Amino acid sequence: MFNRSPGDPLREADEDRPPLIERLPKTAGRRFVAVSPMPGIDGGLEIVTSDGALAEKLQRANHKLTCEFSVRIKGVLGPDHLESVKSGKLDRAARMVVESVSTSEAQLEGSNRWYSILVSGASGKDIRQLFERQGALVSRVLRISMGAVKLDKSLARGQHRQLTEEEVESLLKPPAADASAG
Repeated sequence: MFNRSPGDPLREADEDRPPLIERLPKTAGRRFVAVSPMPGIDGGLEIVTSDGALAEKLQRANHKLTCEFSVRIKGVLGPDHLESVKSGKLDRAARMVVESVSTSEAQLEGSNRWYSILVSGASGKDIRQLFERQGALVSRVLRISMGAVKLDKSLARGQHRQLTEEEVESLLKPPAADASAG
């Protein structure tokens, strides 16, 4: 699990430091695969593995998992725009299931507002698109959780930790309620 800050590349190196993948312990493997990677402009929880078979299983299971994202936009969405976000409609045939969208006065940063969205069947790119379709200027999308795996707030940006066997199992076998909802 990574806590990746926006702009900190997963694979591409920049002038100041190597990409996150290269900073992983070599004992874990030589080639890493990101599971549902966030776009480079966004960040938060990233899951990577050096086990190709596990990566394939996790990528399939990821579509059934409920994920939480935090989205920072300039301004405020009106009631009609919020209803459109809740519909989960995108340009592609598959539709995500939006369980909730919320904000609060405490999530105000100047002219920016943070929204929390709980959704299944969506990637970070989908979440950005969903809000941008409402005319919102999205400045940041952060993944907070994937299923039962939550972003470890004690993990500094750019740092990582190994998932426990229980966490991996929870990603592979979503709760029965999530599996039957799709």
